[in-house]
Formats: sequence, C-alpha cells, structure tokens
Amino acid sequence: MKFLSYIANFLKSISIKNFQTLFRAIKTESPKKIFKNFRKLLVDDKLGRVQRVGDLLFCCDFVTFYKKNLLAGGWTGAPSGIQNINIYNGNDLLDSVICQKFRPDIEQNYPDIKNAANAGFEFRKKWTQPLPEKLIFEVTQENGQVFKFPIKVIDIFELKDYYPSMNLLPFEAFQLLIEIEKKDISIRKNRLKKLATFKNRPLISIVSILEEKLDATQFEALANSIEKQMYDHWEWIIFTNPKNSTINESWILDQTFIDKNKTKVIASFTENNRPIQKKIIEHCNGEWICQFRTNCILEENSFYWIMDAINNQQAHFFSSDNDCFDLIKKERSEPDFKSNFNEALLQCHNYIGRFFVANKTALLNKIENKNHSYYSFWLSLTLNQENIYHIPKVSYHQIFALDTNTILDKNDLDVHRMENCIDAVLENGIVKNTFRVKYQIAEPKLVSIVIPFKDDVDTLKKCIDSILLKTNYPNFEVVLVSNNSSEEATFNYLEELTKQHPFIKYFKYDIPFNYSKINNWGVEKANGDYILLLNNDIEVISENWLSSMVEHVQQEKVGAVGAKLLYPDDTVQHAGIVIGIHGVAENAHKYISKDDHGYANRIDLIQNLSACTAACLLIKKSVFEKVGGLDEVNLKVNFNDVDLCLKIRELGLQIVYTPYAQLYHYESKSRGNNYSTPEKRQREIEEIQYFKKRWKQFLKTTDPYYNPNLTHSKAD
Repeated sequence: MKFLSYIANFLKSISIKNFQTLFRAIKTESPKKIFKNFRKLLVDDKLGRVQRVGDLLFCCDFVTFYKKNLLAGGWTGAPSGIQNINIYNGNDLLDSVICQKFRPDIEQNYPDIKNAANAGFEFRKKWTQPLPEKLIFEVTQENGQVFKFPIKVIDIFELKDYYPSMNLLPFEAFQLLIEIEKKDISIRKNRLKKLATFKNRPLISIVSILEEKLDATQFEALANSIEKQMYDHWEWIIFTNPKNSTINESWILDQTFIDKNKTKVIASFTENNRPIQKKIIEHCNGEWICQFRTNCILEENSFYWIMDAINNQQAHFFSSDNDCFDLIKKERSEPDFKSNFNEALLQCHNYIGRFFVANKTALLNKIENKNHSYYSFWLSLTLNQENIYHIPKVSYHQIFALDTNTILDKNDLDVHRMENCIDAVLENGIVKNTFRVKYQIAEPKLVSIVIPFKDDVDTLKKCIDSILLKTNYPNFEVVLVSNNSSEEATFNYLEELTKQHPFIKYFKYDIPFNYSKINNWGVEKANGDYILLLNNDIEVISENWLSSMVEHVQQEKVGAVGAKLLYPDDTVQHAGIVIGIHGVAENAHKYISKDDHGYANRIDLIQNLSACTAACLLIKKSVFEKVGGLDEVNLKVNFNDVDLCLKIRELGLQIVYTPYAQLYHYESKSRGNNYSTPEKRQREIEEIQYFKKRWKQFLKTTDPYYNPNLTHSKAD
C-alpha cells in the first residue's frame, strides 16, 4: 500500500516533461533505481525545487534539523550572478550566506549561470527554540533583483537521498548513520530475511586470547556482543591469560551470560604478540575462523556482513572497518573507514588492524608452522591479494586502547623485507608509529622531465631553477615544449638556458592547445627510460623529490608515481586522486594544511591509489607507450591524467603516491580557469561525459582505495 501511495502522489505532481523522462527511464534503468528516483521526486516536491523566476534558478536540497542545528543547503544562480542569500525565520534574519560551494554538476547542466561551478550554498545555525515550519530564502542578484522562496523544514530521516550533500560535521554524519540503523526496524528484518537465503551456512569459530588488561565488565561486553549476533551458528574458543588473575577458566564458566554449550575455555596462553598459530587454529571446529584482539567487541551485524561476504565473494580472508565504543557512555566514535588491500600503505603500518575472518583450510595452509602477529600475517598475504576481501562495514568496536608495539611491528616489516629480498632500508615515517620502506635505486636510469609551456618566463624560470638547485637525482634531462609562445623574452631565455645546460632542450609545437597531444609529442622527443610529466607552474621543495619517485617506479609492479603538491599558502593541492568524488574524480585532501596528516594520516603515508595528477607524474616510458599515452582525441585538457592512470591499472600495474616528493603547484596559472570562456566550459562538459562513458564500470564500483562510507561530495 505504501508503494501505491508513493505512485499516486507522484502522478499528481508529475508534468508532461516528467512523463517523458519516466518513459526513457523505464527503457534504460532498473526498477530499483526508478523507485529511488520516485521517492526523491516526492521529497523534491515537498521542498519545492527547482524553482525558476525569470532567469533566476533556485534549488534547495534540504532544510532540516539535527544535533541542535538548523541545516540547509542547495544552489542558486543567474546569468547576472548572485550577490547573497538572506535566510529568515518569519521576519527574523538568521544569516546571510554567499554561493561558494563547489558544484560541478551545476556547471555541467546550467553553463549559462555566472560562476556555476561554485553555485552551491550552505547554512548552519545553532537552534534551541521551537522548530520553525519553514524558512524564507531571500536571493539577491548582482543586478539588484530580489526574490523570496519559502521552504519547509523536513525531518532529517525523510531526506535519506540527500545525506551525502548535507553540511554535516564528520561526527554528526557518523551518528546519523547509527541512528538510522536503530530507527529503521525494516533494516534488521531485511537482513534476517536475506540471512535465511544464504546457502553456505558454516560454523564460525571465534578465537579470543584474553588481554592482561581485560576486566570483567569488558569481558561481559565481549560475550554479549557475540550472543547478539544475527547468525548463531558459532563456537567461542577462549584462551585465558595467566597474567589476568580475574578472568580465569572457573570464573568464565560461572558466568550466566556465557553459553556453555558453545564455549570452550583453554587455560594459560601468554603469546599475545604472535596469536595466529597452528596450535590455536587446531582447537577450532569451524570451517571459518574469526579472530580479533579482546580489547574489541563485535558489532551486532558483524556476522551478517561476514556471512554475506562468505556467500558472495570469492575470497578466503576478510578484513573490515572499525570504530571506538565507550562502555560507560554507550557512544560510538572515531570510525576507521579503510582502503581495500593496499600493499604500499601496509608497508607503512598495519592499517588493516587486529581483526580477520579466514577460511580454516586456507589459513592453516598459509601460516603452516609459523607463528604470526596480525601485522606479519597481513604482510604475508601481499602476494595473495586477490584472496582478500575488505568488508566496508564497522564490524567491530575497540573498547580500550592497547599500546602500539612499534618495535615488534618494525621487526615484522624487516623480516618481511628480508624474506622477500627487498633491497631497501627501513626508516621511521613522517607520522608517529609509521614506517618508510626506502627502496635502494638499483640503477639511476635517465629520467626525461617533459614540461609544456606558453611564454610566462618568470613562472618557467622558477620551475627550472628549482629543478637545477634542488634535485639530487644524478641522471635526468629536461624536455621543454613551447606551445604557441610568441614573446622575445621567452626565446632569449631558452637559448641561454640550453647553452648553459646541454641536458636541457626545447622544441616548438605550435598547435591549438591540447594538453594531451603536447605531452605525447614531448614524450616522443624524450630519451629517458622514465618520463616525468611536469607542469611549468611547479616549484621543487624537497631535494630528494625525484629520487623518492624513482625508487618506486623502478619496481616491476609499479606503473606510475605521484607526488605531494602544495599551494603557495602551504595547503594541500594534491595527495593523490579519488575516483568518484563530484561524480568523476578529484584530488584528495584538497585545501588541508600541509602540517595536517589527513584522514587516517594518509596525506603523509606512501600508498597505492587509483590515480595521481599529471602535474607531476613519473611513468615508465614503455608503459606510457603501451597504453597509448594521454588521450589527445577525447580528453584534450581535463581528466586525461586520471584516464592514463586507470589504463595503467588495467595492465595490472600499481599507481603509487609518495609524500616524500614535495613540490609547490601554482595550478593552471598560465592557462586560466577551465570555466573562463563558454568554449572551455563546453569542452569540459564533453570531456566529463566521455570520461563517465569510458570508465562507466569503474565508476559503478567504489574506488578500491577509498572507502564507500566516505563522502563523494567533498575532497577533504
């Protein structure tokens, strides 16, 4: 009946144009997607969006209330531009905001709007008074015209499709997700129903090796978290710790909250540093093993997600996300949303954590007679990555912290290095309790630094001078490609430069600006085994920048290496690229201070990513040629570097980001903004459309190095 009500209400408000859209959707979209859009259109109707008055467009995505805050967001624009938006409760002015939120979707769909790329607005205000029925949005255009739009305040739980675009703080967003789980009883019902359909219903053996610090309250919380699991075909194998005098075998078996028929207690085990052992696993009867440190408890949906993975993923080993849980306040916090298996990141620290689910047979075959820590176990799976699946759900909660055993972790990493004959030295990382595997450069092969430019001698000179003064890599050449330069000062500088430095050469390539074609042409003129694509508006910061990149690109499994780029104000411009942000791709951690380590410290950790910017990208020349270089037909200016990296990944090669190569980037200083002319706007729209079509399958799935629980509407 609820579905029929949705349809009836939808038909009341739908226009002829909407019917045409619906007809096209029925031919091309799945019923699930169509129904989701029905629901969204009903909410749109409540909000009264999109509204047009003359040449002014106004769209309010949401007006709602959460955590003692009134929240609103949307976009507006006109060819003449928008001055500001005053927001009223009745006659009371609450705030005045300006449009400055990045909205590339508006740029694509409404190119005639002035400053369309930043047409979004956000509003947040502390609110302890009775909730207003509606807010008034008074939009003032730059030409002086004023229009008012009354918008209803809607319960936040009715706005499910708009959560990603809300200006929630991270802790608010996480708490909202938790509240949705608690409020919506249909979620649990649907999970129980799906659980009943799983054909593979194995016994799961839970392995707990008790911590010395574990107290009775924490142990009871652990036991209760196991008892609450939706999937109840499990056994619990508990290894007591002689250093824990409270929680011993007799005490455990006396507790009423323990299911004694499903629990086995084994006395005295102290090897917490090497808990993954054959003699432990052999005590388990289950086909699958779930093992984790006992400073943690299970999320009540944990076994549902695990069973879903066992039944639907071709993998033998599973990891998951986690957060922290305060047993006194009963509050969850600090969610750790992780990357899929990330070899380079794992060599910096054990980002995966101390929790795993494994097929018993595969686990025994893997560990054989060797005793593993959690870190050494994950490192041992590096050559078996296709057998690992990351469950992007918070499957467990940390209830108290354990001291990080940096010495043990470093020893594990060193043993892994030696066993795999990795020619590297092990150093401490930029971030506390992390490491840097610094690879020795086997042979300093020639690097060709390809720099396209057009006049602007001062910018080019700053770039070249920084390379000459701050590069300790011994073997490089510079290939300068002039594209339509016309100033006498430019050519005077080039003549003098090439006379002084024989390893610097320049060429003229006077064609209409096509970034991809110019770089491809420059690569043809290069003699190096490695190609460094470099923008002319780059300035080197760290002397070891090129060496830090070569140490990775020399590896057989690596196709390209990117660097940490900063704006002149020392905020991050690039720390890798995430596919899917703003619907296409965007630089990660943009505008964050260079001293901030970023989410999960990832700004300052070497890691695998799906893409890095060609503003500074080191590539094997053979790989560049194999993938056909940059796409000079369909991606002349935008997203050609992302496309290049994805083509490299299709070959099975890795993209590596290193924070040890640091440079300033004055970003597109010599070419201007992509939106500065109608032609540039149209070109970008077409290139975005092509990219979405070319990488449709990749965009359907989440970037493997970016957790799907993280935002796709912001780059921070």
